[in-house]
Amino acid sequence: MMVAVLAEGFAWWTRKDSWHHTVRFLVIVAALGAVSAGSLGWVNAYFSSYSKEPWALLWWHRWLGTATVLWTVICAVLVVIHECQEGSKERQRFRGALLLGAGLVSVSGFLGSALIYGLDHYAWK
Repeated sequence: MMVAVLAEGFAWWTRKDSWHHTVRFLVIVAALGAVSAGSLGWVNAYFSSYSKEPWALLWWHRWLGTATVLWTVICAVLVVIHECQEGSKERQRFRGALLLGAGLVSVSGFLGSALIYGLDHYAWK
């Protein structure tokens, strides 16, 4: 989703159809990867044994991750169904959905790494 956002920025900037095709491909690949990652994450969580604080992180990671999977699939459906032209309302809606999806990936990825390394895993020590 992050690379799709970058490609969408290039599509907007250059106004070339080749970038729109690239975005379409990237979002479809992201949806396939999200479905497999979400499924495997649920299986892994079933076999894990977290205590109090990490359990709350697991809960948030699980449900935000599930929302991310669903949202990524919605973005893929939008980009496949609507061959939206640059400047159209559909393209603007898709861009908003894509940005929201990238944000969801960021937050659920942060929470997933916090499960492994702790909440301060980005702290410079």
